[in-house]
Amino acid sequence: ASPETGRSKRKREAKAAFERRAIREALEARIRKVLSTPPGERTPEGWALLDEHAAVVAPLMANMERSLRRKAQTEERLEEREDPPEVMMKHVSVLVELIRRHGTFVMHTGAGFSTAAAIPDFRGRDGIWTQQAKGRAVPMPRFEHTKPTKAHLAAVALHDAGYLTHVVTQNVDGLHQRAG
Repeated sequence: ASPETGRSKRKREAKAAFERRAIREALEARIRKVLSTPPGERTPEGWALLDEHAAVVAPLMANMERSLRRKAQTEERLEEREDPPEVMMKHVSVLVELIRRHGTFVMHTGAGFSTAAAIPDFRGRDGIWTQQAKGRAVPMPRFEHTKPTKAHLAAVALHDAGYLTHVVTQNVDGLHQRAG
């Protein structure tokens, strides 16, 4: 047998590391599946797997809990907030009167129009510039995965009714177009 070269040694080590990783990921997938099952519905085999690999279970549970918290926070941020009904009706009344008096209008929109679609604005509490000034990275969703908001759909309804003649937007998310 010829002596092992540096390249063949690196290849052998890389292959072994890849196999260890595949085994670890398969085990973690099995454990996650058991953890995602309600405790009352877990099988004896599932409980045995959790007991046997307790050192793996704790960090996986911590990651799953962090992920659930992040998901809940994201959903909370995405929730469209509305003014109380009496405030909303006052604003709607003013808008209705303006439309009646002038007939048609042009709408100009910016970043705040799409925040309910999980697209950050620039200056808001969670805005891009605000977060960057704090040294934080700002995750941007893929625009094709976002959906038009109630505001976009309201603009379409006003256009279809003949009141809104044009929309001028600074946004590049395509939500106005996808709304109709």
